[in-house]
Amino acid sequence: MYRFLILTISVLFFVACEKDKPVAEDSITFPTEFSNGLFFVNEGQFNKANASLSFYDAENDTIFSKAYEMVNNQPVGDIFQSSAFDDDNLYLVVNNSGKIIVADKKTLTFNGEITGLPSPRYMEYSGTADLWYVSNLLNDSLFVVNTSNYTIKSKEYLGAAVEAMKTVAGKLYLSSPSSDHLYVKDLATNLLDSIFVSVGGNSLIVDNNNSLWLLCNGDFYIPGSAALHQINTDNQTVAQSISIATGYPSKLSYNTQNNTLYFINTDVYVLKLEEPAAQPEVFIEAAGKSFYGLDVINNNIFVTDAIDYVQNGVVYEYTENGELLKTLTAGVNPNAVVTIP
Repeated sequence: MYRFLILTISVLFFVACEKDKPVAEDSITFPTEFSNGLFFVNEGQFNKANASLSFYDAENDTIFSKAYEMVNNQPVGDIFQSSAFDDDNLYLVVNNSGKIIVADKKTLTFNGEITGLPSPRYMEYSGTADLWYVSNLLNDSLFVVNTSNYTIKSKEYLGAAVEAMKTVAGKLYLSSPSSDHLYVKDLATNLLDSIFVSVGGNSLIVDNNNSLWLLCNGDFYIPGSAALHQINTDNQTVAQSISIATGYPSKLSYNTQNNTLYFINTDVYVLKLEEPAAQPEVFIEAAGKSFYGLDVINNNIFVTDAIDYVQNGVVYEYTENGELLKTLTAGVNPNAVVTIP
């Protein structure tokens, strides 16, 4: 949500160009199961409660702009921040509503919800039963929720708010948007440690070599304070740091097929890890667009455009070479494109 406070945020929706225009959703039967397609996480506008979940049916080239609402006849809520899934369920993390919606992964049918969370951002599976970790923006604690009975099991005070999370080799790594440390929780002993990095950790990925990469946006008022850090997960040290001279980078993503990192810093940047001493370089120019979300799916790069953070946004699909394949209409402030196996 801190990103909303700086930009004035919001949701996701799909817009189609004339040469690749999807079929109107009212001209085709609404699906009973949601497969062979993509979900779009639409944040909506802050305090407008107009978040939504869209589904793009790839087989019929059709966008169902409010799929969850159509199935359940109820809204998602206020600021749909992120999603997660397991074998059976899809989880919708709704930040400003302080809840996590639990829906059937195939049908989107509402199963229940976990409430009472201060400002949930992201989920990470604990590896134990139905327990998940939940980060919160406006609370310095890490929460554990039970997705089988829709309850908060526990919370642990960390001393700083945490954002993105990744589990690697028995340790939970937690980025912090408000501090200059990456927190490390040993899941066997529950001991908490930290690694000095840069301020504003916002996204984490694990590469093919089991290295952890942390993107820090830096201090908004101190140019050149942003950086990309490679973390050695064997000894919890910083293997290398790449300074980012300008901007406020976010949305780190990874292509497993070509071992390449991407992130948004007005434009979309690429870092080819196979090239020694490589530096980030512009991959897709924004050219006046408001790039907002970035995901890699099946070797293609999906970039969302929030436009003016009020009207419906756009999703662009590019090849790994940066060739534009599709332009699709999304909801307000689309922040992610997700595929669910």
